[in-house]
Parts: sequence; structure tokens; C-alpha cells
Amino acid sequence: MFRKKPVVVEAWQWDGDAPSETDPPWIREAYAATMLHYEPGCLGCGRYPCLVLERDDVDGGDVGVAVRDWLVLDVNGEIRHYTRDVFAQTYEPVEEGAPVQEPPVGCAPRWLRELCKSIAVRDEGRGHA
Repeated sequence: MFRKKPVVVEAWQWDGDAPSETDPPWIREAYAATMLHYEPGCLGCGRYPCLVLERDDVDGGDVGVAVRDWLVLDVNGEIRHYTRDVFAQTYEPVEEGAPVQEPPVGCAPRWLRELCKSIAVRDEGRGHA
């Protein structure tokens, strides 16, 4: 048997709204890197808004995020999706200002590493660093 280590992480519960400046910085960065997409009509039924989280380590690649689901920035800098019930079983609130577990030095989320690689490849031969 194992118990999850007590690590403080950043988490955000999606309220169904389109992206905004009030979203946490790491969520805004995921939108900017096109890792997270807002869909005003769910891809399945077209009636409800949804978010699509691109994941290359999940079968099918994309994960649908329903209203009131949670996204967590894990200790490796990866964004993980949790349904409301699984999040409630896994995490509990901490006091405001509690230290957040920082990713190891030199560790960037996979989507950011891929974005940097694609920019470097695009800029090769143009005299950019």
C-alpha cells in the first residue's frame, strides 16, 4: 500500500467561462501554447462549453474537461485533469500562502519544451539565438 506524498500544488476549477485575464498564469500560458483549447459547444453534443487539454501521454491524445472539473499543475510542471469526485478524494485545501511545490530546477512542462524546440527549428538560419 502507498500514500500520496503531502505536496502542495496549484489547482484551478473551471467554471465554464471562456479564457480570461483572471485565470491563473499557468492556465493562460497553456492557452497561449495551444495546449488548452476552449470550445463554446462541446465536441460531443455541442450544447455545453468544454475545455480540451492536449496530452500526448494519454490514449487519444486529448482530454475533455467538463465544467467544475479541476486542472492541477503537478510537481513536474505538467497539467493534469481531475474530475470533481477524484479531485475531492485526492486533494484538500491548504491555508492561503502555503508554499507550493516547485518543479525541479531545469524541469519545464513537456508542452513548453516542445514549443521552445519548434521555435528554435523555425528560427534556424535566421540569425536568432
